[in-house]
Amino acid sequence: MLRFTEEVIERVKADEATVKELMKHLSPREIVELILAIGFYMMAARLTETTRTDLDPPAGTKVIDALRR
Repeated sequence: MLRFTEEVIERVKADEATVKELMKHLSPREIVELILAIGFYMMAARLTETTRTDLDPPAGTKVIDALRR
């Protein structure tokens, strides 16, 4: 999966051998979902970098801790 992701990010299209190996572990639907997830994070990174969006610092466990109270 990592090799596939790297190839999609760097070359747009993964090698045939990589796809065949991935198909041993993921269904066609899961592969499509993986490609969509890769694309979403690539888009989000480009959007936040280009617009110089300030990201909030990690909240740690504050949110979870507040729900437990």
